Amino acid sequence: MQHAGQSWWHDHADAVSPTVGLRPFDPSRSVDLVVVGAGGAGLSCAIVAAKAGMRVCVIDVAGPGSGAAGRNGGLLLAGFASFFHDAQSMYGEAAAITGYQLTLAELDRVSQSPGARVRCLGSSRIAFDNDEARDLQAHHEALRAAGFDSQLRSDRELYIASDATFDPLSRVRSLATDASQLGVQFVVGTHVDSLDKLPVEAPIKVVCI
Repeated sequence: MQHAGQSWWHDHADAVSPTVGLRPFDPSRSVDLVVVGAGGAGLSCAIVAAKAGMRVCVIDVAGPGSGAAGRNGGLLLAGFASFFHDAQSMYGEAAAITGYQLTLAELDRVSQSPGARVRCLGSSRIAFDNDEARDLQAHHEALRAAGFDSQLRSDRELYIASDATFDPLSRVRSLATDASQLGVQFVVGTHVDSLDKLPVEAPIKVVCI
């Protein structure tokens, strides 16, 4: 998807074209996998496939990080999209704990990536009213009971020190460089509206947008 304006990350990014350093598609080479979308999910998919020995081509309309992957808030928060105590109710305690542990491990892994520019600042949840304050207390108690970090700074603020921020655009461009070094090829500037009309033929096609 193309965007009319730039994000904060684009405004403060290094003045280098997002396609510099990408390995262009060579039509003389056959491809095992086509990935549509050069965001975090698409590039991670391409990297895993390339490490497994597959010949991969990534297609994107404007280049790595041009979509939501390079325009989000840059937050690295452990757990599911739902608050931890809500995830316990939705998925069960064991699944909620496992999901939280896995995302903590992934946060640690991403923080070791030089391109991510991770800053471990923690995050605060602020209660707007009394109902949210009670829910915030339940959130805190559930995290502590499961052995996870949680601090009540007041009756209306929950602080989680393990959360972090990162530069999503820098991270995506770093993934694109890693993919190119693994032999992944790129087709940039092509809008895909049908998997039956791709500029590159492959037996396996994955959409990551």
